[in-house]
Order: sequence, then structure tokens, then C-alpha cells
Amino acid sequence: MNFLCTDTSTDTLSLSINCGDEHFAFDAVGAPKSSDLIISHCLEGLQSLGLGWSDLRALVYNQGPGSFTGLRTSCAVLQGFSLVHALPCLGFSSLLVVAQQAHALQPTAQRFLCVLDARMGEIYWAAYEWAHGNWITRIAPQVGAPQTITPPLEWQDGLAQEVWFVGHTQLETLEPLREKHPSLKLNPHASALNALAQLFYSLGQSATWAQEGVAMPLYVRNQVAQTTAQRKEAQRLS
Repeated sequence: MNFLCTDTSTDTLSLSINCGDEHFAFDAVGAPKSSDLIISHCLEGLQSLGLGWSDLRALVYNQGPGSFTGLRTSCAVLQGFSLVHALPCLGFSSLLVVAQQAHALQPTAQRFLCVLDARMGEIYWAAYEWAHGNWITRIAPQVGAPQTITPPLEWQDGLAQEVWFVGHTQLETLEPLREKHPSLKLNPHASALNALAQLFYSLGQSATWAQEGVAMPLYVRNQVAQTTAQRKEAQRLS
């Protein structure tokens, strides 16, 4: 199955398109550039692989949480492609994307506590478990202060499977978690979207961790800016 995958959830744009085992990849730093680059490089990738739109199974995107501007850019572009070329859109949580990347690097690992910087002194986080060739959402994506991170109860047994702490944030208040668990610093990347899409369609109805249909961002926070007092408090806590 061939997929066109885009990730604009952070300050880096990444694209991944496959034609069987052959891949086209593109990365660019700078979220403001995403809207200028994403369309032209999607078209370049398809041409370089000799693919037509009818050769694609789906258009795959990171639905967030993440950069509000970046998420809307990716969703708008892929939804436009979807309407013109009659292709389904398939979205995955940015935190599941990070879990997929970590699992690819550590194939024997099964439990992943995933975090991403949410700005304003907060983090996006979720918990995923890899079991029997499928992903299980133990804690759905949410946003909050670093102190709100609590692994699932079944993971807190001292004899339980090792828990990996994965993702990326600059908050020093999360250092104790990094010291307690094996960790990997990762940002979401489109290559992991391709792997998730392949898995999703191979599993069928047992894969419940994707959104198929209209390309829409996943927002877990309503407030997108802080007051001066809130910024000062966040700086104090970090």
C-alpha cells in the first residue's frame, strides 16, 4: 500500500511517500515555511516515485496535538487533495506517532509514556502499550502541568514491564521522569505515520487509534495564549 504522509505538528515539516519499499522523504525546519513548501514537495515526491494519485491508498497526517498553525496547514492541504482526487484521509495522534518511533528504535519495549511540549509551561501527554501486534491507548492525549503525568495504575507495579519515557520537551521539571525511566528524545516524523498507516489497514477493525475521514486537527487545549501573570508563573515553575 502506498501513502502520502505529512507532519507539521512541530516547527519541522516532514513528508514521507512510499511506492512499495521505495521512499521519498523531505524535511524542512521552520513552521512558517510549511504552507509554502508542503504542496510543491508532495507533488515532487509523487513525480520522483512515478506515482499517480490513484496509486495511493490514503493521505495520512498528524492530527495533533501540536502547533495550531501547522496542524491546520496540513489538514487543509490534505483535505483539498482528498476532495479533488477522491482519496480518504487518515489521522493519528502526535503522541502515538512518537510511540511508534520509539517502538521502531526499541522493538522489545511495550509501554510508552509519551510527552510533547505544549508551551505555556505545560505538556501534552498520553500512554500507549504495544501488545500482540497492536496499539492500546491506556491514557488518551491530554494537556496539563508536568506534575499531572501519572502512569496507568497497571504500569506502577514494581514487577511490571519496563516503561519508556519518550518525546520532547524543554521543561526541567520532567527530569525526574527521565531519570526514573529509560528515555528517548523524539519529535513526531512523517516516516512513523507511514508505518502506522500500513499497520492500520492490515489490522482492520481491531485498530481503533486512527481517524479516517475528513482531515481535522485534534485539539486538547482551548486556551492558546497566556496572560502576563500566567507567563511569569510558568517561568517560575519551569
